[in-house]
Amino acid sequence: MRTKKSILNFITSFFPWVIIAIIGFPKIHLFISNYGSELNGLTQLIYQIFSYFGLAEMGFGSAIAYKLYKLFAEDDREKISSVFTGAVKIYKKIGMIIFSLGILLAASSALFLRSNEISQLYIFVIIVLNSIDYLLIYLLLMPYQTLLIADQKKYKVNVILNTKLFLFKIVELLLIAFKVEYILIIIVGIIFNVISNYLVVKQTLKNYPWLDKKSMPDYSTIGMTKDVFVHKISKIVFNNTDAILLSLFKGGLLSVSIYSSYNYIMSYLTQILEYILNSPLESFGNLFANTKENAKKKKFIFNEYQSLSMFISVFFSSMFYISILSFVKIWLGDKYLIGNIAVLLFASILFVKCIYSPISSMISVSGKFNETKKSTIIATLINIVLSAILVKKYNISGVLFATLFSELFIMMPSYVKCIYKEVLDDSKSNYYKKFVYSVLITIGIVLFDKLLISILPLYSDFNYLNWFVSSIILGIVDAGIVFLILFFTMKSFKALMLRFKRMVIKK
Repeated sequence: MRTKKSILNFITSFFPWVIIAIIGFPKIHLFISNYGSELNGLTQLIYQIFSYFGLAEMGFGSAIAYKLYKLFAEDDREKISSVFTGAVKIYKKIGMIIFSLGILLAASSALFLRSNEISQLYIFVIIVLNSIDYLLIYLLLMPYQTLLIADQKKYKVNVILNTKLFLFKIVELLLIAFKVEYILIIIVGIIFNVISNYLVVKQTLKNYPWLDKKSMPDYSTIGMTKDVFVHKISKIVFNNTDAILLSLFKGGLLSVSIYSSYNYIMSYLTQILEYILNSPLESFGNLFANTKENAKKKKFIFNEYQSLSMFISVFFSSMFYISILSFVKIWLGDKYLIGNIAVLLFASILFVKCIYSPISSMISVSGKFNETKKSTIIATLINIVLSAILVKKYNISGVLFATLFSELFIMMPSYVKCIYKEVLDDSKSNYYKKFVYSVLITIGIVLFDKLLISILPLYSDFNYLNWFVSSIILGIVDAGIVFLILFFTMKSFKALMLRFKRMVIKK
């Protein structure tokens, strides 16, 4: 049952996001062409700032999900209702805090958000509308979504939210193509979000007719947030600091626009990959919360999970490095090209995020927030300071290096040590052997790709058809090579593939 739900989570996450990502590329091109790079940079910057406002959530979502894993495993409906009721009240307060911060940002935007092309009143209205959108998410969506996800029913949330996102992206693309006023586009987005949020609420109530919304609120999850909050800060800093620093120190909104274009591609890849890798997350939460499951089985399943992340990290990071500049040249033009070092850093960050996604996921499902809090704080501070120092001289490459360094050499070792010692009861050297093995395979694939490109007319013409055909050919070859290497050298990967095969044959 866990495997089936994991696959449903994956199907309803991966395929919609692939389609949505494809729609997003012409959207950015049209947006920059019709509204300018500065407005594009501004919208990206506002998004990053609101991500920081999300700190008001203090990791409450992760804390409540962790508690609900166990309650659902025990089928304790009374306590589930109490935790849910407490979550509704807390999420309302969080929404009001974020809304208030948004209004404060709008009122003070003239002090630090200046543009030659965009009026201060226009910036003010955009920020206020974003504040309203975030408020509605916390009032209508968050507690109900969290309940479904904790019960391994993320696929039901995915169907609603991804359908909404797909429809809105189509409408948004058309509105941008016809140069409709951008503020109107934001309002249309808010309407779409209200409808989808309402549908998630209805789906939740349909699945849990026994849910007592008048039960005594359980606020016990708040006690966990002080540890989860540190991880929340870390994630936001690692994902959103770069654009803010670029806007403050060098390049302004144009530099943010260039950075955001590459980050858009990497973020979509990361999002899709996280959907793949996090599809079994709730099943893991249920598995590790169930004390009846033996440790050997838990370790075996985790190793399969880790082997899948190896395949994904090697394949996608090598393809990203090889093909990204050709794509950006076709997509946005020479003005948006960056140096090879910056491309290598983007690809390396993508690799690291994928390769240790199972480790970070295990931190969540096992509740090891306190044990990794110290190293998370150190990594976050190093990332901020190092980024601020390097951005002045090295621009985009500087902030990327700071992100990679702090994540790879500070945060990851701590997480690995915690999970392998306290959860899996295994030697951390087993993980690092797999990590180094993955790095070597990636280097080999990149060198092989460069050789293949020098022989075949791949990426020879700067047009979408040539890029697409070249990427398909290279992708099939690379995926096949990586698959064969892992299948014949890693027992866990072979076991995972055979498990998939049995499921397909059984169906």
